[in-house]
Amino acid sequence: MSILFEPLSLGNVPIRNRFVHSATYEGLAAEGGEVTDALVNRYRRLARGEVGLVIPGGLHVHPLGRSSWPQAGIDRDDLIPGLRQIVDAVHQEGGEIVFQLLSPFYNERRDAWGGSEENRFRFL
Repeated sequence: MSILFEPLSLGNVPIRNRFVHSATYEGLAAEGGEVTDALVNRYRRLARGEVGLVIPGGLHVHPLGRSSWPQAGIDRDDLIPGLRQIVDAVHQEGGEIVFQLLSPFYNERRDAWGGSEENRFRFL
């Protein structure tokens, strides 16, 4: 049998195989960064297809960190229940999940920090 189907552990998290879905932009979140049913179902299907580890598209941690629209976020507490739905869906299908977080300066948006390195670090 191929090594791809053998389990492994990341720290103390057992992964059922070595198939990993890398973070990709899916464009399925609501305009305000909320999780939609389409987003939950996308990751449910990946885990059901026996992807051992799912890494959803990046979550913005600050409104200025959005790299595209619509993009799921984790910049407000009211977004957490939707993200929990994704986690639960992946776990119900036997997969594991980790989220990629995006910095507010992922896009180097000069308008966010005033255009100079000095202002950028002051903003942080």
